[in-house]
Amino acid sequence: MNVCAISGRLVAKPISAGNEQMIRFLVRTHFPSKKPGMKFGSTIVPCILLEASEAHREMLMGKEWDRFHIELLGRVVRSVYENAEGEELHLTEVLVNPRGLLLKRVK
Repeated sequence: MNVCAISGRLVAKPISAGNEQMIRFLVRTHFPSKKPGMKFGSTIVPCILLEASEAHREMLMGKEWDRFHIELLGRVVRSVYENAEGEELHLTEVLVNPRGLLLKRVK
């Protein structure tokens, strides 16, 4: 089963796509590091929320988007495509389960 749980902060203002039911956003998250002397590392995870509720749209697309801590459940989706120059590009994103999305306001 392909399930992931991510916790972190939004990196940039989310982007609404399609018929405004889809929202794309980036989450900075931390993970335990295997490097000597480092307790954790961090990475940015691209995420897609389909079927966004009105409440999710208000929080993610509002003026205070950067004041939320985000926790989500989703699944990893990988795709491969060619760009205009003929280069093969690999894309990995998390498809977010709308019922598994929690936004907590941070002071």
